[in-house]
Amino acid sequence: MYVTKYCFEHRLPSGKKLLINTLTGRIDNCYDEVLNTLRQIQNKETSEICESNLNFLKHGGYVFNTKEEEDEIIDNAIKKAEASRMEMPMTFFHYITYDCNLRCTYCCYRYLDRETPVMTNDYIDKAFAAMSKIQEKEKRKTTRIVLSGGEPFMSCNRQSVEYFFTKAIEYKKKEEENDRKVILSVFTNGVEIKSFKDLLLRYADQISIIFVTLNGSKDLHDEHRITANGSGSYDAVIKGVNTLLDVGIKTWIVANVSRSNIDRMPELTRIIEEHAWNKNKYFVGCYISKVKDHRNYNPDVLSEDEMLERILNMIRTKKILPGAYNFGDMRILKSVMNFVEVAKLNAIGNPDIPEYHQFSGCNSRNSQYSFAVDGNIYCCAPAMGRKGYEIGSFSPEYHFDEIKESWWLNRNVLTIPKCKDCKVAFLCGGGCAYESAEKNGSKSNPICTRTEDVLKMYLDSLEEGVCITHKDVLYE
Repeated sequence: MYVTKYCFEHRLPSGKKLLINTLTGRIDNCYDEVLNTLRQIQNKETSEICESNLNFLKHGGYVFNTKEEEDEIIDNAIKKAEASRMEMPMTFFHYITYDCNLRCTYCCYRYLDRETPVMTNDYIDKAFAAMSKIQEKEKRKTTRIVLSGGEPFMSCNRQSVEYFFTKAIEYKKKEEENDRKVILSVFTNGVEIKSFKDLLLRYADQISIIFVTLNGSKDLHDEHRITANGSGSYDAVIKGVNTLLDVGIKTWIVANVSRSNIDRMPELTRIIEEHAWNKNKYFVGCYISKVKDHRNYNPDVLSEDEMLERILNMIRTKKILPGAYNFGDMRILKSVMNFVEVAKLNAIGNPDIPEYHQFSGCNSRNSQYSFAVDGNIYCCAPAMGRKGYEIGSFSPEYHFDEIKESWWLNRNVLTIPKCKDCKVAFLCGGGCAYESAEKNGSKSNPICTRTEDVLKMYLDSLEEGVCITHKDVLYE
């Protein structure tokens, strides 16, 4: 008999023991005699095994007759994961400029050349033509078009932004004729939105959502989100959000949190209430995004397990309300929550089980492409503009480098040697490929995400009745 390597025990705060199987989607209440049977099998002491305990362990996929039985489950899960991926929206980021009117202290795109010209009409035409070719090949039911930068909403970009919206709406109409949905989104720092009010009024019914960065109270926000002349941007951002709500565009505020400012997160609720945004039907909420540094080890960047611990403690101590913020940026938490929901369905014998396995730690993985000002196509947004990470181009000519694209597509927990024996590999996915290449020198190394800690912390919080809100607003 063979014991799966994807199982482990966890003791809840109440003392109750759980047996967890990340391959088969099981979380079972477990008694000592069952655990003893499992250890007997592991130690090959099978002469006096309790038959009922053995049947329980086999039913949950904790024990197999042969390793080939486990391999068959993995193969079937890979097929289901691929089919599930094809149901995801195809997301296209359009970085129409590298320039920005802010000089944020934690910006992950500091390496970009701000002097690179904004996308011309010809570049925008070619980007949309490339997008159409990709979508015709993929035939996804939904396309997300995301306008980003740099900062798109700057007066010097006005003509390009207007032309971009014209092309996006033209593309949207064509897709809708083929019974496919298009979602148009914008990422902005909000500083110059007010000067774009007339343009936004014209396209308000076509723009699905706008994300505006607001990190907290004026002193905190202005400390890190600084204009080119050294002044803060808080007041302009507040005016920008008010403008969007007046125009009638659904708006998220996005707070970038790190080790140095996460404890001040509750201040965001006060700001929202102070401006009565929570009473405006176009205000969607506050989305918490973790500050990231894919290239360097930054002491201010929170690991996801640390971030979750801090958030849960704030909920426990009533510093924040459970539904006040959306923590949809936490990739591992999403994976863990999906797994727990599957385990609940398995516990009641529900045959309709959604796919949850994360064979790859990449959100993009053939479902996201970025078009940059340099005329290149990237399948990793954080790597956008980095020479060597492009997988093709849209200008001057459209082409894909299949070898480079396979760099991203073929990386998964079954091809990363250090992930093969990890008990939470199917919840982690091996971490970010770009980050691994930058920090570990090879995509063949994992970025360990402490997924087991996140899972155990989440299970403990469920027993305590502590709830956390997670909704992925970009990839679902």
